[in-house]
Amino acid sequence: MFFIAVFCIFSSMNSSEAVTELKLSDHDVCGGLKGEVGQYWFDQVEKETGGKVKIKAYWGGVLFNEEEQLNALSNGLVDIAAIYPDFLSEATCDIWSLLAFPKGA
Repeated sequence: MFFIAVFCIFSSMNSSEAVTELKLSDHDVCGGLKGEVGQYWFDQVEKETGGKVKIKAYWGGVLFNEEEQLNALSNGLVDIAAIYPDFLSEATCDIWSLLAFPKGA
């Protein structure tokens, strides 16, 4: 399984700007190591941005199921999404092959 996080922080932020809250959508439940690592990452993002960027996680498919994640991300409905190639179409999965072997086999 692959976990792809798409994450943007605006470099032009200054201290007078409001907090930016990014939405993360994951079809998996928040538990075990994944939940611990996720929370650590969220805390580090907040710390490194001086509290200007926070991540609000929506676990367990409450926003989108595994098959809807990529479209939700592409359409700007979420800022970060867990995307697993197992749930993508065959055509999209071919792209993963190119990434795995960028210069050929």
